[in-house]
Amino acid sequence: KAKTLNFNLNTSRVIADKATFVFFDFPIFYLPKYSWISKGRGSGFLTPSFNIYKESGLESSDWLIRAPYYINIAPDKDLIISPAYLSSRGALYQGRYRQLIDPYKSEDHGLFEFEFKYLNDDYITNLNRWLVDTSVELDLSDKTHLSLRYNKVSDSEFFKEVARDGNSDERLNSHVKFTYNNPPLPLELKNVEVLTKSDLEKLSDAGLTKAKLSDIVDEEKIETVNYGRNIIGSGNTNQLSFAISSEDEQVVNDGVPKYEKKLETSIFSRSRGNNSKLDLSFISTSFNHKTTGKDTGLRTYGEVNFNKLLGPLWPIDISRLSTDTKLSLSHYALDNSTNETRVIGGFDIDLSFPFNSEKTLFGSEANHQLIPKISYDYTSKKKQASIPIFDTSDGIDGYLDYDSLLSGERYNGIDRFVNENDITLSLESIYKDKLDKDNELKFKLAQRYYGDAEVVSDTENIDFETRRKYSDIFASAELSVNDYKAYAKLQYDPKNFSLVKNRIGFNYKPHPRKFISLINNDDGSDRNLIISGAYPISNKIHIFGGIDKSLTSGKMNKETFGIAYESCCWSARLAHFKTSDSGGYDYSTGFELAFEGLGTTDSYIRNRIKKRLPEYKVNLD
Repeated sequence: KAKTLNFNLNTSRVIADKATFVFFDFPIFYLPKYSWISKGRGSGFLTPSFNIYKESGLESSDWLIRAPYYINIAPDKDLIISPAYLSSRGALYQGRYRQLIDPYKSEDHGLFEFEFKYLNDDYITNLNRWLVDTSVELDLSDKTHLSLRYNKVSDSEFFKEVARDGNSDERLNSHVKFTYNNPPLPLELKNVEVLTKSDLEKLSDAGLTKAKLSDIVDEEKIETVNYGRNIIGSGNTNQLSFAISSEDEQVVNDGVPKYEKKLETSIFSRSRGNNSKLDLSFISTSFNHKTTGKDTGLRTYGEVNFNKLLGPLWPIDISRLSTDTKLSLSHYALDNSTNETRVIGGFDIDLSFPFNSEKTLFGSEANHQLIPKISYDYTSKKKQASIPIFDTSDGIDGYLDYDSLLSGERYNGIDRFVNENDITLSLESIYKDKLDKDNELKFKLAQRYYGDAEVVSDTENIDFETRRKYSDIFASAELSVNDYKAYAKLQYDPKNFSLVKNRIGFNYKPHPRKFISLINNDDGSDRNLIISGAYPISNKIHIFGGIDKSLTSGKMNKETFGIAYESCCWSARLAHFKTSDSGGYDYSTGFELAFEGLGTTDSYIRNRIKKRLPEYKVNLD
């Protein structure tokens, strides 16, 4: 409430005299004058923040206060200056400058950003402590993009002891990366316009639309190829992608050193023909490691992959036969070991029998597709124990899924390739609502039979390890109906007649402030229950919360509960956290406040809620 409101139409600023902030008709805060921008951006103080913390090993509490000031320099550039004070360490100077390099581009395609934090003469360590994070994202053309980032801190404990912003990253990445895509990556549509009457007369389909493209890549129309190095459009056209990059990492918090890609070049080409595609891949990477004694050197990898759809297998007209052939060459020029060369070839043959029919799904007309498939996969068997593992991980201990079972891929990377002489049986059933394509029901079932009891190992100095002649059985059911989603993914051991792993989930979300999510994960050694939700008590107040509990040990891993209030001019959120640690439980409570036009405290509290309750997507500002 305010005695008077003055609107300046030239500056779009609203000034309230004798403003009172009211909570359920009860005054809780008074300001003689309060102003905000009704449209666009304006310079001024942002909401200050105040946090209480404890230094490691001390029982007494200390406090941190920030007072940010926003400067709207121009429509394409701004600056935030945020002086802060830590009672245990001293004054902290912070700032962030942003500038759109191309005002017609979004932040992902034309932005320069510079952030600094500086603590002069830490009261405890007597050291100057700092952070510098500067980056450039720039589209050089519709086909080329340049990404630069320099991200460093004075020491590994900076985030825990000085910034205190909830950053738990184990490494800071600095990089230079140049990418080229021909044709350009597909973009999202914007400003959809209805066709004119004259246009409609020329086109037979009434209601067609004419749309403009944004500069934002359409995530639904791209795919990642070449072992994660390149991104291409998923359309039926020829594709060429090139990337060159260099990176450097700094270990922070509780992280440990990992391999760095000092220089990497990747090229991917896809040529499409009549029901066929030819993929050519190349990756050259120079690896470095900050730990003495680790294998380092240059890895060069090339791959040729040819896929062909052969059509029906006579005399079964509904059948579909396809083949995939692969040949790869790897060379390791190592700094402190003998050089290694590896050649691996293989092929796949897939035979499916798709049946299409019309059914009903919960009373609505639906298209039903039933796809039984049999596949044979062969990959040559090579000893690989002498080859170092730079950036490859073993997924054998993770959850089994449908796609990995059909592909036979066990390792994530190119330092290890499994041998195959396998047959895979699979079945997929899909019901899709004709009117609402988001309403669907899916069933999947698959099992792989191994022709070789030995498989390539990633254990040091061991070429092969033994395995059964068959895999576990994977089965899943996924349902999406309006605001409801449910799934069950099961891994069954046919030898021991037991369910070894499962993931079961349910989600009901008609609104970001009204939802419930339940997830039960059982990896064979630990069964975990994750529950989260939110519920509106009124049109201004909603509660939220979640738990993460081990059902095996009965131990509560995490608890998060809170309440939020939102009005026309200001919002507040109170959250309580309980976290299991080695000494028992850590308890903390945080408060977030946001005023209309001033933004939010956006402190450690908001980031922590986002990490612990990923389904809860409510930003007060």
